[in-house]
Amino acid sequence: MLKDFYDRFIYALIGFVLGAVLGVILWILYDKGFSVRSHWPQLHIGLTHWIKYSGSLFAIIGFIFKDGVGTAVGGVGAEVGEHETYRLPFGYTLVAIAIVMAAISWHHFRSV
Repeated sequence: MLKDFYDRFIYALIGFVLGAVLGVILWILYDKGFSVRSHWPQLHIGLTHWIKYSGSLFAIIGFIFKDGVGTAVGGVGAEVGEHETYRLPFGYTLVAIAIVMAAISWHHFRSV
């Protein structure tokens, strides 16, 4: 019985960490206004609240469903990604990839 509680606690901890990372992503998209699909007022609740609520929700899911927390976080992440990239012009994606590649190359060659 103690081992089961320990396992559930570990999954709750994993859920909190993954949920906190997801909370940071949601904060960037919806609190800072980087969402390409926002047609409503921005949600200004702050980074700590996004981390606290998202992390707590997934910690509860991890405690109850154990290894189902990874599926839950992945599903929510996929839905957010699908929501954000729906009808995103292909040119924007190419420009973003080019900027990231240029920044990585610049950093690499600068450090050599």
